[in-house]
Amino acid sequence: MSTTASLPETTQVGVQQAGPDLRSWLATLEAAGQLRRVTAGVDWNEEIGAITRVNLSLGGPALLFENIAGHEATRCTKFLTSAIGNRRQIQLLLGLPENTSDSAIVRHLRETFKNPIPPRVVKTGPVKENIVEGDDIDLWQFPAPKWHATDGGRHIDTFCGVVTEDKVTGRDNIGVYRGMIVDRDKIAKLMVPAQGWGWPLPAVQARADAGRRRLRVARRVAVLRRQPLPEGRLRMGHDGSLARPPGRLGGLRNGAVARSGER
Repeated sequence: MSTTASLPETTQVGVQQAGPDLRSWLATLEAAGQLRRVTAGVDWNEEIGAITRVNLSLGGPALLFENIAGHEATRCTKFLTSAIGNRRQIQLLLGLPENTSDSAIVRHLRETFKNPIPPRVVKTGPVKENIVEGDDIDLWQFPAPKWHATDGGRHIDTFCGVVTEDKVTGRDNIGVYRGMIVDRDKIAKLMVPAQGWGWPLPAVQARADAGRRRLRVARRVAVLRRQPLPEGRLRMGHDGSLARPPGRLGGLRNGAVARSGER
């Protein structure tokens, strides 16, 4: 008698049905009762962080803050948290049935990651529709929270993919590397040797000197980017294995790449 557990079948429920972008994910969450719009006034200074912490501990829904102090009329006026913070949201993200257990989710991911799908390279995409440069850059226009009392400042790009181009090895990759706003046009990031853009250690300085960094909004990849991969294995392919169809990469003007969220 076989004791091997079968993998859950994927369904058309979830983000795959509408397309892999933030708007479709919000629609998926809302349809599943997994999104709450917070219209009461909140402060980016520790209050959003405190509410999010409690909500995550309770396994609550995604929270879309729509009334943030000081950001009523800035370039960005809304802020989303807890978007993959409970089991139901992970099931929706992966297109798995609601009764899928944690162990079955892990088995599904293990099998999926065995067959990475490389991205398609395209000339352009929605990622290039809004480009801000030079003196027009103002990171304070975004309601990035100060999450905790002991934080050094307001952390931004905590839930996106940083596309890295290694000018030493020619290797492109994507990873989640949290940054903190230090000026209107500057983000400070921690380069950890054990992570993709800081590994191997002897190349850290060369990467810092020669690498280019670009950001993109991400959701699926946050599921897997907390885990290290063997050297030479790129997370873009693992992202593609979850996306179905694979993501599309559009070249930026300076030769780096950024992934479009559109099919």
